Amino acid sequence: MKNKHVIRCRISGNKFRAIPRLFCLDIEACKVAQITGVSGPATSRLYTQIRQHIAGQCEHMRSLIHCPFCSFPAVF
Repeated sequence: MKNKHVIRCRISGNKFRAIPRLFCLDIEACKVAQITGVSGPATSRLYTQIRQHIAGQCEHMRSLIHCPFCSFPAVF
């Protein structure tokens, strides 16, 4: 099956979707590589990209909380 999530990725779509699911279950990258059959470096790279995306979203939410133009208080 073609991977429509990442351009020029040589990982099938099913395996690619399994990696974030296993990331959410807090399974180590090396074990995920064994489970999915994807190489260790590719899995580690995807884990790093997931972490960077999460950090970017946290920074974005943090900037929204301290927005001086908001007329309502942010409640989280």
